Amino acid sequence: MALKSAQLAGLPVNSQTLDNAQKWLRSVAKGEHLGLYSYQPYREVTPTMTAVGMLCRQYLGIDPKDPACWKGDAAC
Repeated sequence: MALKSAQLAGLPVNSQTLDNAQKWLRSVAKGEHLGLYSYQPYREVTPTMTAVGMLCRQYLGIDPKDPACWKGDAAC
C-alpha cells in the first residue's frame, strides 16, 4: 500500500522493489489459478492472507479477467 501511495503521489518507486513484491506473491500463491494466499510458502491458505494477496496483486496491475482474481474472490 505504501508503494502504491508513493506512485500515486508521483514519487519514484524502484521497479526492482515491485518485481520483488511480485516474486514474493508468487511464492505464497496457491490453488489451481494461484489466487489463494498464505503468509509464508509452507503455511496454509487463509481468507485474510488471500484478501491481502489480492489487494497487492490489484495494486501491481493484475488483469481483472485473470482467473486468479475470481478464485481469490471466491475464497473470501
